[in-house]
Amino acid sequence: MLVFYGDHYGISENHNRAMEIIMGKEITPYESANLQRVPLIIHAPGIEGGVNHTYGGQIDLLPTVLHLLGVDTKNYVQFGTDLLSEEHNEVVAFRNDDF
Repeated sequence: MLVFYGDHYGISENHNRAMEIIMGKEITPYESANLQRVPLIIHAPGIEGGVNHTYGGQIDLLPTVLHLLGVDTKNYVQFGTDLLSEEHNEVVAFRNDDF
């Protein structure tokens, strides 16, 4: 299994003016939130490729990988949830204390 995750934050708000020029539009709070996205790429044998638009964070990486590896985690304490689970809670904490 290969897992690639951008371990940095997306484009911060102090770059909004530059991003307005690059993107040719106003950076609204919605657009700013979209610029915070960080890619996660997982390649694993037996898993069909595709794009999953689930919201999550670094905290969800361990539960997701353990699930894909077939590790039983019912006795583990985890703060995140499996990104591929239907029970995944799509709450994301931002730097400015918003969710």
